[in-house]
Amino acid sequence: MTKTRGNNQGFSRPAAPIIKCHYLAEPKLCFAGGHEHIDPKTGIARYGPKSLDPLKRHPSKVRVGFVGNADTVETAQEWISVNAQGVPGDEKHPGFPGCAADRGFHTAL
Repeated sequence: MTKTRGNNQGFSRPAAPIIKCHYLAEPKLCFAGGHEHIDPKTGIARYGPKSLDPLKRHPSKVRVGFVGNADTVETAQEWISVNAQGVPGDEKHPGFPGCAADRGFHTAL
């Protein structure tokens, strides 16, 4: 038993742990055309996904499946359709171009 701190009853307690912290810089993400950016929304909006280079690897469409009752599936389909057109930004958050063959992820849903 290692005695580090005693108390009134003669029992010992271990010393408090030492915590060391290190800052890790935000990694750059890779996008189409060999471009890099730290923000995934900005990188996708500006350059498109990395898989556009070469284009033969990039999917022309992505299948989306839903599980639920008729009302929840319909609501989810509507939400996907609206947001796939793009999402406006504000003073704190950049806009997002959506998901279509000609912008964003450059693929159809």
